Amino acid sequence: MPDNDHGPVSTREGSIVAGRFRIGRTLGSGGMAEVFEATDIATRQPVALKLLRPEIAQNREAVQRLRREGEVLTALRHPSIVRIETFGQLEDDRIFIAMELLSGETLGQRMRRISRMEPADLSPIVDGACAALAAAHESGVVHRDLKPDNIFLCEGPSGIHVKLLDFGISKVFGSDKLTQTGEVVGTPRYMAPEQLSADRDLDGRTDIYALGVILYEALAGSPPFLASTPTDLIVAILHGKAAPLRSFRPDLVGDVETVVTRAMSRARDARYASAHQLLAAWSAITAKVAVAPVPARPALQTAPMGSMNVAEPIVSRAPAEALRPGTFSELPQAPVPASPIQAPAVPVAAPPFVAESAPVAARPEHATRLSRPGTPPKFPVQVLPAASTTAHTPTTDELRLPTHSGRVWLIVGGLVAGALSALIAILVLHYLTTVGAEPAAAEPAAAEHAPGAPPQPVPTAP
Repeated sequence: MPDNDHGPVSTREGSIVAGRFRIGRTLGSGGMAEVFEATDIATRQPVALKLLRPEIAQNREAVQRLRREGEVLTALRHPSIVRIETFGQLEDDRIFIAMELLSGETLGQRMRRISRMEPADLSPIVDGACAALAAAHESGVVHRDLKPDNIFLCEGPSGIHVKLLDFGISKVFGSDKLTQTGEVVGTPRYMAPEQLSADRDLDGRTDIYALGVILYEALAGSPPFLASTPTDLIVAILHGKAAPLRSFRPDLVGDVETVVTRAMSRARDARYASAHQLLAAWSAITAKVAVAPVPARPALQTAPMGSMNVAEPIVSRAPAEALRPGTFSELPQAPVPASPIQAPAVPVAAPPFVAESAPVAARPEHATRLSRPGTPPKFPVQVLPAASTTAHTPTTDELRLPTHSGRVWLIVGGLVAGALSALIAILVLHYLTTVGAEPAAAEPAAAEHAPGAPPQPVPTAP
């Protein structure tokens, strides 16, 4: 590559870059690149323009590999991967990548705002991330820098839509190059042990490990490896000394911890073989955690007569007909038998003669049923005419039971009669006791005053 005789391209707001993009405000800045909001002059569409820093552009091999990576990402079209519009090289040898401009926040920003997330909230994020990783792995691309700040969350009408950022950057430069540029600062806790060991044969399971660490941190609100120095952190990752997830979230079901622990296993063979397997395992446990709402049970209707009122169907009652405490005067009254003295004499035809072979009619008391008035009888009843020659229709006063005031006087009268009876019994007992004791006490006195009489023994009282 020829030496660059031009100075660094200006990235001030309003500058034109690559003769096509007008620079706007700064969206972000890192150790390896800067991202600006720009406008494509040709299409008048907003884009996110990513420019590598000048010190990275001096590495010829890095530039060539980034160019090949740009070609792969341009051909890799997936809804969950950020779309690359174009890429190229500036006059100062810096590589630029123009990609779609996204609106929302990164998963890292959400995790810093919400300390602990629930499995149900992470489900759409796991779905989109696994779909993007599966598509990349099938194309032979390994992310190798998967972290919460590289998972972008777009809020849409249908919910959260995931976009993976910085695809292939770590794969292009490698671990040693990133260490020199400072890109790995703050991200080693998401790197797999084989990646920290600088292994060359990395595959998609490296990204599975990183996604497992992200899930752990999102659920627990704390990283799995606690260390005070970078050296202690690397040693803890290489030896797999992670704190149990249940120590931070004892409320989670055991299956959630099982999936996360397997995804971030120290040995690659112990992890999920693909992103599809991780997504299937996560979907299975979230389906168990989700509990369907229990429908409200209908109120049970109570029959006033209990099991004896089986002939009448149970129906809903209006508020005015609801059961309430009542008095005897409000209950349905049974008819009072006719009295020949009070009833006027009315001639009644004699009953017809019943032959011996005729079936015996039901007894009159069979007509009485334990049900509400107006309910038809369960069986036909034939009532024989009364033997009396008179009929009487009871009046309302005769059918009515004692009222509330009448019952009160009856109760008071009963109490007074009982008190009088008890008083009379006490007086009688007292009188009998007094009369029986006086003669026994008089006999000894008479014996004392009789002259010449021998002394008599005094009878003891029983």
